[in-house]
Amino acid sequence: MPHPASQAAGFRGRPEPPARSGRSPDPAARVRCDVAAELAGAFLGVPVEKIRHPRRQRAAICRARHVAMYIANVSFRVSLTAMAAEFGRDRSSCSHAVGRIEDGRDDPALDALLERLDGLTSVLDAALPPLRETSDGEHRR
Repeated sequence: MPHPASQAAGFRGRPEPPARSGRSPDPAARVRCDVAAELAGAFLGVPVEKIRHPRRQRAAICRARHVAMYIANVSFRVSLTAMAAEFGRDRSSCSHAVGRIEDGRDDPALDALLERLDGLTSVLDAALPPLRETSDGEHRR
């Protein structure tokens, strides 16, 4: 007879992930994270739904999510805190993802991909809504 806790468990007997507090209160950060996920998905052939999935995924999907987080943080200047709310991850997970992609730039193929994405994001950045500023006039980072 199954344990009562396992009846409420999700896929493979694991409990469902805890509910996140919601999306970022900054609509500009929300839009920028959405665009970053769309770009990463388009360039890497991964559906955005899989990039945004709350559970861990295969390596290719994780890589696409990491690239999306890297674009959001480095190119679109979205703070790690806002990015964490948007991608449904912890702030430290977002920091880890950005660091992994930055470390991976030694790979010529990844570096070329990121250069192409950087060219696109520099054009898109001007068309996107500005990020909310902090009380000292700086953009949140």
